[in-house]
Amino acid sequence: MKGGGYDVGTYGGSTNSRSVHRFDITGLQIVQILVQRSILNGVHIKEHRWGTKLIHDGTRCHGVIAFNKETGEAETYYAKSVVLATGGGACVYPIASISFDKLASGILMGYEAGLPLVDMEMVQFHPTGVLVKGHPLNGCLLEEEMRTQGGVLLNRDGKRYMFDYDSRAESATRDIVARSTYLEIMNGRGTDNGGVMFDISKFSKEKIKARFPQTVKRLRACDIDLLKQNQIEISPTAHFLMGGLEIDENGATGLKGLFACGEDAGGIHGGNRLGGNGVADALVFGYKAGVFAAKHADKVLIQTGLKDNAKINYYDLSTSEIKNIDQGLKQIMWENVGLVRSKDGLTKALNYLEKTKKNFQQNIKDYDVKSGLNYPSNLISGKTLMWKMQLATLIATSSLLREDSIGAHYRLDFDNKIKNANKYNTTITKKGCDFIIDRKAK
Repeated sequence: MKGGGYDVGTYGGSTNSRSVHRFDITGLQIVQILVQRSILNGVHIKEHRWGTKLIHDGTRCHGVIAFNKETGEAETYYAKSVVLATGGGACVYPIASISFDKLASGILMGYEAGLPLVDMEMVQFHPTGVLVKGHPLNGCLLEEEMRTQGGVLLNRDGKRYMFDYDSRAESATRDIVARSTYLEIMNGRGTDNGGVMFDISKFSKEKIKARFPQTVKRLRACDIDLLKQNQIEISPTAHFLMGGLEIDENGATGLKGLFACGEDAGGIHGGNRLGGNGVADALVFGYKAGVFAAKHADKVLIQTGLKDNAKINYYDLSTSEIKNIDQGLKQIMWENVGLVRSKDGLTKALNYLEKTKKNFQQNIKDYDVKSGLNYPSNLISGKTLMWKMQLATLIATSSLLREDSIGAHYRLDFDNKIKNANKYNTTITKKGCDFIIDRKAK
């Protein structure tokens, strides 16, 4: 609260200050309160588990198979209702704002269960990711209000370039600012590290300390002191996937008893999420998914001992092989399926992904959950790589199909041309080993 009312911020593309926040720790505060309320209401929270497969019969979801990262055991959880809310769609890019453990596993578990995905080409890149190459926090965010309330972007020549791209300059929407910065860098006007400079000299140090305390603390871990420095080297950073599992207005998917919300669900934000709307999305659709999951659970009996295929496939590769493939995958995605795309680049990326998958086809192994044995040490890293390959292929395939530029999806070969955007949505479903692609009329 501020002065008896809500403290609201202004994010890119907004004409009014409308984003209610708690300093720069809004998300953390929400999570802490939800955890506290959950514990008080008797909710049993299990941490250090990694969901890897849905238990279903093709019609209804009956639970999930997870791996306990601490004990090395596979655990089967039967449930009347399951809600997917894992996030992590930016994991296939080398510069990303998400934590290293995020993987879009909810989306991929649903996809492997045969559920349709929508809008997978719509990947949002945040304009101001801190550029600290080689550091675990490379790509972490500078708060958007720094950009809309006085921060300016400068190329290597010290020129404020955003007015060359949009009359709103740094206050334009995320897609425009991020893409403009990317084009500056690609046209040789970036720094030696492949970024630009973000000037915050208009902010008083007192304001930074009071308004962005968590950002100040986080960046100190990168040897960056916002209370002393006037400029920070930044780059666009992969941030949020607008695509995901197809849901109805209550968060329900095509499997009875399975719900999705947040970044696991597609279609909420169209092609371009505005700053601040992610929190609103999580709260509104998280609430709806939870309510309707509870209502569904009241109507059904739990089923256990299902004769499901409990095998988990993964790449049986060494740590160094997985690391090298992961790095190559992220680089090809950044260069060809990132902020600026074209048919040639997308085709190049898809060919690379297909070739890479074929090269390691013989290294695919199956782990039988019902064996009762501890899982192999490289199962998590091998399955993670397999899922990243799958996610990258889905994003690139959807991007090639959408022959227009709209929102976060920008095609150089269809610059400023909205060909099908107002007519079709692309839905991709898995059937066996093949894509089923449906261009649905809106």
